[in-house]
Amino acid sequence: MHVVNLLNKLSLIVISVIMFSGCSPKSAKIVKKIPQRYIDRPYTLPTGNNSWTVSALQRHTSYTDTAEFAASDEKDFLLNPLGWENPISDNVSVEITPLPGIRYQVLKTDNSWLGARLDTVLFVTMAEIQYHYKLSENIALVPQLNYIDSDFIFATGSQQTAGFNLIYQANDSVAIIAGVERARQEIEDDFFSSFFGSASPEIDIDYLTVVKLGFNYYLNKSWDVSVSWRETTYDEITEDKLQHLVLETRYFY
Repeated sequence: MHVVNLLNKLSLIVISVIMFSGCSPKSAKIVKKIPQRYIDRPYTLPTGNNSWTVSALQRHTSYTDTAEFAASDEKDFLLNPLGWENPISDNVSVEITPLPGIRYQVLKTDNSWLGARLDTVLFVTMAEIQYHYKLSENIALVPQLNYIDSDFIFATGSQQTAGFNLIYQANDSVAIIAGVERARQEIEDDFFSSFFGSASPEIDIDYLTVVKLGFNYYLNKSWDVSVSWRETTYDEITEDKLQHLVLETRYFY
């Protein structure tokens, strides 16, 4: 109950900030140019710019036969047309991903930046910390931490992830991004235990590895196109895999 109340309060704060930013006058803003090179872009959009992102995801899930579940091999398609970012300042943006959230660029230098992000609504919260450091003019290392928490009636769950991306700027328009992550996933089935008066809920803990590869292509000052692939494998059952192929377009205005 305390977790639900906290998430509801966070959701109201985030939504209030988004509504306030949408009412702010655009004429008072000084528009700054978005860097063409992906590796040179800050964590938040420069003041006076907005972006809208549409993502199409092809998901392939493959599970082996276990005592709890039968073997399955499924493919499905997901479309997310809600990817909006609007800067309040050079260091703070509000967003919808489709969860409403806030991005904050904690610091920025010529070769690095540190950013934090919080997206939340009702029973779901997502948090992120990223540090972007340019090793050279065309290579950057981006360590990151991610946290996801969900609190539904039938189950609660969380996932903690640590990993890094390596960015290679092939030319002024094309960037290649590769990365790896390690995650701990915990799901607690507390609905049936509470309903039937069980002393302790069933807790399922998994450890998984994520490998990812993608590229970002700068079409012009208004459009980016990116393609990414990621594969998730589980430590306990190495044959179980979850693959994502994502096509994303981002419009700057």
